[in-house]
Amino acid sequence: RQEVFMAFDGEKPIISLRIEDVQPKGGMKLHLAGVHWLDALTPPLEHKLAELAVSVCRLLGLPIRTSPGNNIQAPVVISTPSPPLTPIIIPNDKQVVSSQNGNSYIHEQTGLEMVLIPAGEFLMGDDDQSDNPRHNVNLSNYYISRTVVSVEQYLKFCSETGYDQPEQPDFNPNWSKRNYPIVNVSWRDAQEFCKWAGLKLPSEAQWEKAARGASPDTRKFPWGDTFDASKLQCSKSSYGDSKSTVPVNTFQQGPYGLYDVAGNVRQWCRDAYQSDFWLNRPVGEVDPVNLVEGVRVLRGGSWISYFPDDFRASYRVNYIPTSRNNDDGFRCSSGP
Repeated sequence: RQEVFMAFDGEKPIISLRIEDVQPKGGMKLHLAGVHWLDALTPPLEHKLAELAVSVCRLLGLPIRTSPGNNIQAPVVISTPSPPLTPIIIPNDKQVVSSQNGNSYIHEQTGLEMVLIPAGEFLMGDDDQSDNPRHNVNLSNYYISRTVVSVEQYLKFCSETGYDQPEQPDFNPNWSKRNYPIVNVSWRDAQEFCKWAGLKLPSEAQWEKAARGASPDTRKFPWGDTFDASKLQCSKSSYGDSKSTVPVNTFQQGPYGLYDVAGNVRQWCRDAYQSDFWLNRPVGEVDPVNLVEGVRVLRGGSWISYFPDDFRASYRVNYIPTSRNNDDGFRCSSGP
């Protein structure tokens, strides 16, 4: 009801959807709740309506049709197989919260808000990225934390496990700013936190979909195609001139309402870095992740940089898994 009122106030169209004589696969109600508000608000409307129709057809196991004369072409209707819908399983003590930014729940042990990213295909990479060219990727349902892990959350892990606290940076003496992102953590440190919490680091593909959205969205940055330094915590004209990180809930970005998918801190991903991993992936592959040994991937750019390319959704950097820097942090995921 609240969403209907908001739609009226914003003079947004309301489209009724009636489904008869079918048994939707498990999780459809939750899936629709997670995507229909975005479909209604994000232009162009025709593309979003086509996306919604394709999504419903897939969930019901119905054939996907397109009108010969319309101008909605692939990648809205995907030619490669869609992954099966993974049932959304949330512990009984977790409350699912529906909002304009989709469905989420609070992870009890960490306090992280975990946001549902619905299953489906998205366009990963950009044509000018030699190690991440444009390609389709299929992902199952998964959750990703709305914010990066904060000092408060990480120190709780250290307190309960006896794990060593990271070295405090000059801009956060004695870790006094508890709602700021944890930094000076290695990939291995982040992995240990995730094991304690029963979570994971997001895969590269999961991270990028959360930053740029499902097909046909091809935005270069979480907010669009043009860099805007006012939309993130970054330096402005020289390396490190922003001086510091900011609280983890300062810059909300992207189609799923996450914070700091660009800027503030770079974020460790689960994957190993290989320059050719995203070249010529198998057709129909679902939930790709590179788990070989080696250097690991970071995404998102940080407060230190002022180069626009560092903040693109497709941009990859890598460090050894024991590396600790005062602009590196992480967020968590759950699912495949």
